[in-house]
Order: sequence, then C-alpha cells, then structure tokens
Amino acid sequence: MQPIKIRLWAIVATISAVLLLGGVPDTATSQAACTVGTPTAFSYSGSPVAIPDASDLSGNNPGAQVAAPLTVSGLVGTVYDVNVSIDGTVCSATAGSTTVGLNHTFVNDLVIALQSPDGTVVTVINHTDGGGNNFCQTVLDDESAGPSIQSVVTANAPFIGSFTPNAALSTFDGETANGTWSLLAQDFFAQDTGSIRAWTVTITPATCPVATSRPIPTLGEWALLLFSALFAGLVWWRERLGRQRLYKN
Repeated sequence: MQPIKIRLWAIVATISAVLLLGGVPDTATSQAACTVGTPTAFSYSGSPVAIPDASDLSGNNPGAQVAAPLTVSGLVGTVYDVNVSIDGTVCSATAGSTTVGLNHTFVNDLVIALQSPDGTVVTVINHTDGGGNNFCQTVLDDESAGPSIQSVVTANAPFIGSFTPNAALSTFDGETANGTWSLLAQDFFAQDTGSIRAWTVTITPATCPVATSRPIPTLGEWALLLFSALFAGLVWWRERLGRQRLYKN
C-alpha cells in the first residue's frame, strides 16, 4: 500500500470514529431557538390581606410575613419572562384607601417579594421611599425604561408607573409557570399598617428544545475507535521506520 493511501485510510477511519462516538457537537439542537408564547396576566381576586404590624421600631422584630396567592394555569412551557404589578382602580396617597393595590402608611416599613410555584422568592421592593403611603398601578419589570423602585421618594406616592424591581425577576426564568404564585409582604417597623388588595403577575412562557446526549457507545463502536487508533499508530510507526531506513542509506 502506498504511503498516501495509508494516510487517507487512517484519516477516514479516525473521522468515522469521532463522528460515531459523538465528538462533533449537535449544532442543530444547541442553536435551536425557544418558541416564545404570549404574555398572559393573572390577577389576585381574593379578600384584602392584612399586613401585621411590627412589634417595635428597631427593625429587628417584624410582623409575620403574609401572602396573597393566585393560581396560574393553562400556560405551555416554562417561564420566559415575568412582570408583577401592584394594581388599583383609583390611585391616591390617602391613608386607608381601599381602591389602591396595596394600602399602607409609610411604605418604607415594607419588604415585598414574589414567590414562584417552585418556591423561589425574589424581593421586588425593599424598604423603598421615605414616608409615602400606598402602592397603586406600580409595575415592576426588568426591562422597564423607568427608574428603580428603590429610587422613588415620598412625593412620588402612590408610585404610579413602570419601574425596575429591587432584584431581577429574571431569576424565575426557566422555572415552572403554572401553579401558585404569591405576593409576600412583611412590616419591619411599628405604628403603620395596611393590606394587600390587588396585584397581577404577567408571565410569558416558552418551550425550548431539551438537549439530548448521544447514547453510550456499543462494543462495536468502541472496537471501531480502538481500530482507528491502532491503525493511525501503525501508519505513524511505518512512516517513522521508513525515514530511519532512508537516513541510514
């Protein structure tokens, strides 16, 4: 057999083994795009949830955390994007208002979070503002062009508009979309009280291809790999032996 033919067969055998055993990545699967669904809003329709007051003004003895849960169903796929809004029909900063999404005097007392069906908790509002009252039509969206909710001041109450949250809602990406989502609230300083009244979670679902691994090679495939390695070694050895003889002559 001529050297060039030996080299050709060695290359063909080696490439065949690599392809057979999965050495080349499945680019068609890894680059496939997710199929993104339609954003769907789900709103809380239960009774107002009172937020227990803290025991004192130290910030170390908060009231019990409470939840206003709602059920998300009918979505296909996992979470692609989440927005949350504290709703309301008529917005005002009046203490005790029943037409806002969350009424509470001195909202700086509060830590507000969103909990997913998988149990993940993201703190969306964390002791914001100085001493304003209530949240109404307050939209929290990672992609918002508005300021951070953490940057608002008392004069902005009841904080109507679109804001980026305290922590990224993208933490929920890839999680289970259907199930119970809860808006959580906790009061850390005494003397001010209120209730969760109306809120909405808007979820965009997506279905993404599941990465699949190649099956474990069979004995025949392992044998092909071994043959390829031995054949390549034999080609190398014969060429080296030929060079040694050439040098001696």
